[in-house]
Amino acid sequence: MKPWAIVLFIIIGALIAWAFWYKSRQLKKFYDSGRMIKRDGKFWDDASIFGLTGASYEIVKANMEKIDLTETSVKITEDNNRFNFIGRDFEAYLKLESEENGNQVWRYEVYKYDSKYGVPNNKDEMNVVLTAIEKMFLGLDNSTKVETIAIKHKTTTHL
Repeated sequence: MKPWAIVLFIIIGALIAWAFWYKSRQLKKFYDSGRMIKRDGKFWDDASIFGLTGASYEIVKANMEKIDLTETSVKITEDNNRFNFIGRDFEAYLKLESEENGNQVWRYEVYKYDSKYGVPNNKDEMNVVLTAIEKMFLGLDNSTKVETIAIKHKTTTHL
């Protein structure tokens, strides 16, 4: 093997090792700060249903504006009682499903994502968003009820 090939191999190996180290450091920071929690299974294939008591849409909207999604690619937009989360490789929404007698039902769902080998490219940012929403609702009503429902995604294969 030629000396330049050995040097190139070492440089590439060092870059790969650095990338893994950097990613694990970033994840540790999110876990340690509470901005992300460890989740089992394929949480991106579940819709989260939140039952909230004693808040209005305006209160939820004001709290949505306080959600900290810095250090992510996620942008939030709002339209028709729905908050849209647009990330680098995924799209999700939080929608007011119903409101009656001071009780609200909200639905959070990831409806589009790019994946590799069945795992979303950006599952960590999805987790940060879901964790932020859960914390927001629990901050508004510490007895918020949370239910998850499995959803079916349409998949397409690009050849």
